[in-house]
Amino acid sequence: MPEKLLNKYAIIPSMGERALFLDRDGIMCHLIEYAYGFDSVQRVEDVRLVSGIDVVINCARENKWPVFEVSNQPGVALGKQTQELSDAIEARVHELLHEAGVSVDTAYICPHDTRGVVLELSINCDCCKPKPGMLYRAAQEHNVDLNASMFYGDKATDVQAAIAAGCKSMLLLHREDEPEKVLAAYKATPDYRVYSHQEACEILKDFN
Repeated sequence: MPEKLLNKYAIIPSMGERALFLDRDGIMCHLIEYAYGFDSVQRVEDVRLVSGIDVVINCARENKWPVFEVSNQPGVALGKQTQELSDAIEARVHELLHEAGVSVDTAYICPHDTRGVVLELSINCDCCKPKPGMLYRAAQEHNVDLNASMFYGDKATDVQAAIAAGCKSMLLLHREDEPEKVLAAYKATPDYRVYSHQEACEILKDFN
């Protein structure tokens, strides 16, 4: 599978039977409201961490869980970004996490989109959420028990990917997104619903 691995961002190597999976946009960093509406970050200078993401990652670390980013990033496929810009935005997210004293172990990123204009990225892949391919790969490469793990996201597709992989799902509900995606999230059926990272951390502390 062609997901892009960003091992150079891992600061604290860890491995275990249970893991925390995190979506990026809306969970790790804010979606941005541009003139045309909400979107994932399109400029390096727009990257801003969501308040409390360091607390969430530290909750996992206290439980000795590895933490993995699992993110759809089709901007290059759709012709919205160059690969260099996409990489720079991703690097900035991890730079800010590092400044906050936390890190993810590995980032799994799906660059594909069947609507794309870049031929080699415009494929019907196995990794694009709601498909569980990135979760399966993380499980295989890091000896993760998916049934004992948690996927924390903010979109219906995150919940669907978690269900497909056998993970528990926790959904952050907010309105910082396109209206149809907000509505889909509110209609989703995760194991847990939260409205802040602080609430998420309380669930992770008791999750077993």
